[in-house]
Amino acid sequence: NATPGFEELVLAGVAEVVGGVPVIGGSAAGDLATQGWWVASAQPGRFDSSADAAAVTLLWTSVHTATVYSSCYEPVPACRGTVTKAGPREVLEIDGRPAGLVYRQWLEAEAGVGAKVAALRALVAGDPAAAGERLFGLSTMRPFGIPGGGAAGAGGGQPFFQLVHPHSVTAGGGVKVFAEVPVGAELALMTTSTDDLVDLVERATEAPAAGAFRSTLQGAVAFYCAGCALQIGDAIDAVAKNLSTTLQGQMRRCRIKIAFPKEHVI
Repeated sequence: NATPGFEELVLAGVAEVVGGVPVIGGSAAGDLATQGWWVASAQPGRFDSSADAAAVTLLWTSVHTATVYSSCYEPVPACRGTVTKAGPREVLEIDGRPAGLVYRQWLEAEAGVGAKVAALRALVAGDPAAAGERLFGLSTMRPFGIPGGGAAGAGGGQPFFQLVHPHSVTAGGGVKVFAEVPVGAELALMTTSTDDLVDLVERATEAPAAGAFRSTLQGAVAFYCAGCALQIGDAIDAVAKNLSTTLQGQMRRCRIKIAFPKEHVI
């Protein structure tokens, strides 16, 4: 994990040195309001921490392992566009129009229901720039997605979307996000529900990479997005239960890690 700002460069460097090796992580977690990000590393007789660094751990396993990425989101077909202007971690324009305006219109056009989605629509319908970081607390239900190739391990070849969560809307109408989005990138509005965030996690167990040795599985570590965890609250226990059930009770040791949105994909 790296403190926010240069995660894409860090991951590109890792890929250059050890290409083809799965990488789990991206952004260091921290307090969003105070930007209290930090990472740490330790070895016998030494402990280091920093608010401006990257921590890297290499793992060699003695058993067969598989890495699976699964998303509880689907794209809204009618809500797509191309980034025509961008800044550092900010989408300024989509199809030549202010990104904040396009995001608001997409939210109004899609048919999703629910209290959280209604609150998100109400928030951006007024002065979205005045919403500040309250937007992030709700945009987890309707983030952006960047389509990219085939699936990353899950879904049996279904299209893969890199999720990009809106952080805030600027006075100039741009949308601040947690990853670099280049000019020319295609963006789609992604949709989910609180039920989907709980029930669809089992998609990960349907991936060929996991199914190949499901009957001999000894354990698993599931990284679950912190933004999604905030939306489902105590239902996080049901996420672990669903994973165990769909693995036919073979998951004898299960750990659910709550992770800050990892939006940086090699």
